[in-house]
Amino acid sequence: MSDDAYEKLALAVDLLPGGFPKTASGVELQILKKIFSPEEAAVASNMTGTSETIDAIAERSTLSQEEIEASLTEMVSKGIIWGSTKNDGIKRFRLAPFVVGFYEEQWDIMDHELAHLCEQYWNEGGAEGIMRYEPALHRVVPAQGSVKSEFILPYDDIKPLLLQASSFELRDCICRKQQDLLETRKCDFPLDVCLVFSMKE
Repeated sequence: MSDDAYEKLALAVDLLPGGFPKTASGVELQILKKIFSPEEAAVASNMTGTSETIDAIAERSTLSQEEIEASLTEMVSKGIIWGSTKNDGIKRFRLAPFVVGFYEEQWDIMDHELAHLCEQYWNEGGAEGIMRYEPALHRVVPAQGSVKSEFILPYDDIKPLLLQASSFELRDCICRKQQDLLETRKCDFPLDVCLVFSMKE
């Protein structure tokens, strides 16, 4: 399979609010090849940031509906796209952004090669492009007061969220894991600190 699917996927991810800017070296395509199989890239490249049914995605693809459904299900299990089922029982899928999105889901497959590819991407303008000032992304805007710089949220704020959760998972911090592989981590905080929880339906 040619690089066309990966180039189309990179463009689709870049159209999402977080962006996935192109670099001069094309390292973003190497990242996608490390994370998405050629078949997954072919399906994901036909997706958008809007939740859509399998039928809608299939209309833009040359693959059969069965192939697309199998690929979508596998990609959701890997966390590289997002899926949901509403009250009507119909499955819907949407393209996940790079950050915050499928980059964070690489905690279990992050290796030396992927760590270096991501670092190269950040250094070649990826970080600046994703964290650009306009529109402001991942920036806190204080409303009715200043923002406190605290690492720990109050118990009373967290307890209601956790009581609504149906499952929990403790993961390694992807940023710290990547920096450990590069041997450039500057903090000494623990590695296994990212709590992921699913809300009850």
